[in-house]
Amino acid sequence: MAGLKRHPLMLAKLKLMLVRAEKIAIEKAILTGDYMKRSEIEEGRVRRAYAAKAALERIPREMAYELVGLTESQIHDRLEVRIREALIELADARVPGGSRHGCSD
Repeated sequence: MAGLKRHPLMLAKLKLMLVRAEKIAIEKAILTGDYMKRSEIEEGRVRRAYAAKAALERIPREMAYELVGLTESQIHDRLEVRIREALIELADARVPGGSRHGCSD
């Protein structure tokens, strides 16, 4: 690099070639689907948030009849198991379009 500092035109050409190579690599990644638009990622995040909210809100309706007459400790244990199951299901869920969590695999 020391020799290039004495030749600013050559240094500028080298920098331009590196930027062009990086641009080509990014364009290739976009064309092959390795990159996603920021808006698509954000939409995926919103869908996952709504799915999590819905899954957690279902728990009281689905479990209410099971919890009647149980002790506080038993209720706690059963809710804890069901919440953990819901979170595991959400972690394994695929969003529409076939990608996990809104990002390309």
